[in-house]
Amino acid sequence: MDVVSDDKKLLKQASDAATAKKELGADQAKKLGMRVAELRSVDTIEDLLAGTGRWELLLQNRAGTYSGRLNGNYRLIVSFETEDSEGDVKQANATCASLLEIVDYHEKKNKR
Repeated sequence: MDVVSDDKKLLKQASDAATAKKELGADQAKKLGMRVAELRSVDTIEDLLAGTGRWELLLQNRAGTYSGRLNGNYRLIVSFETEDSEGDVKQANATCASLLEIVDYHEKKNKR
């Protein structure tokens, strides 16, 4: 599967281990490399979810996206898209994974 991103910084981290290690730390950079390798090695979303990685479909305000665990609460958020013959964007039979962000979406909001 192809891996792309509109976020140039994230794409650089995903494709260059030294940059990822410098900006994310060794552990998180290693996991990012593993998750990106998993994305590149599969043909379908089902293959990804059935693999040994820790991927899951997200719900609520992140519906339609997937997360891959990096470390602690940090997740790599991705979406999958392909166009059908009419040009409609669909997730089924996706040929491309789009890296959206690395986020700690479990982080508690500051209370006043």
